[in-house]
Amino acid sequence: MTSVTSWRPLALALLALVVTITLVAVQLSVAKPSTAAPAQAATMPQVDVIYAEAQAHTLVVSGYGSAQGRYQQPLTAAVDGQVVAVSSQFEAGQPVAAGTPLLTLQSQSYQAALATAQRELADAKVAYLEEQRASQQAQQEWQASNMGEPESELVLRQPQLQAAQARWQQAKQQVELAWQQLRDTELRAPFDAVVMQRTVAPGEYLARGNVAGELVSSDMLYIRVPLSLSQWQQLPSREQLLTSHWQAWVEDIETGQRWSAYISQVDQHVDAEQRQRSLTLAVAAPLEQQPPLYPGTFVKAALQANVQDSVWQLPASVLSAAGQIWYVDEQQQLASFTADVVARDQQALYVRPPADLVAQRVAVVRSP
Repeated sequence: MTSVTSWRPLALALLALVVTITLVAVQLSVAKPSTAAPAQAATMPQVDVIYAEAQAHTLVVSGYGSAQGRYQQPLTAAVDGQVVAVSSQFEAGQPVAAGTPLLTLQSQSYQAALATAQRELADAKVAYLEEQRASQQAQQEWQASNMGEPESELVLRQPQLQAAQARWQQAKQQVELAWQQLRDTELRAPFDAVVMQRTVAPGEYLARGNVAGELVSSDMLYIRVPLSLSQWQQLPSREQLLTSHWQAWVEDIETGQRWSAYISQVDQHVDAEQRQRSLTLAVAAPLEQQPPLYPGTFVKAALQANVQDSVWQLPASVLSAAGQIWYVDEQQQLASFTADVVARDQQALYVRPPADLVAQRVAVVRSP
């Protein structure tokens, strides 16, 4: 009895320990967090927008071309001769006024030819005057003879007088020709020009028709600018462009310098190669401008186009690959419409918005 009684407290203690451990395990199991993922809250997409409002915009039509003189031609010799003098102005890049002597050829033979022609003219004049006097005397003598009409014109020396007069006129022409050939020994600038190049030196021999250099006129420079069909649609009529002093300018591609210009010509045909129509801008007195505009300068030509009313001015990035423009509507949802691009330039697109958006300030997606 004594041994059984001594083990009873120990058994009760073990039982209490087991119950305690079981309760702790159950509590830990209940308190363990769930491994299921919590529900995600709904979020709105984030987009970069630019605000657009319909306004009137004055657009600019632009193109590119090279400034060219009205005339660009070689300076050629009209007579044969050796080069005896070259003007210091006859160098590439030098401006020359019309009539400026540029080159002198040997002239002794032409001076001699002029002297000969002048002597022959004097002889022909004497012969004509003598024949004129002889003809008058023949007429007086025939009238005094009372013999009626002469059988031949030779009697009154009319053919002889006409021949003498013709020789006199021919001698006059020979003198004028000799003078012209003598003047041609000095090559002069035919118009206000810039020397493009000189191809001869003193001592060289020039035959008639040989090229001594090249000149380009400088009183006016012209820039021919091809335009696309969409650009022409932004411009007024041909008559208005030519008669209303339509605003235009040209800009040096490299330096950014600008010069005022006007429209001098509007083509009425499409170029067979470029498939475009062109207009021509003119810059007056280009070398007197500050800074000067030189022939051959490659420029950007620009002119004011028609005013476009109620259009959005937007960066080109807003136009999607499908030609759509996306925007945020009044419900803060994304919406789109097919873009009606009325014009574009290097900086922006000009889009006519749908009628229901004209009066609104709209958030347009910058890069859809």
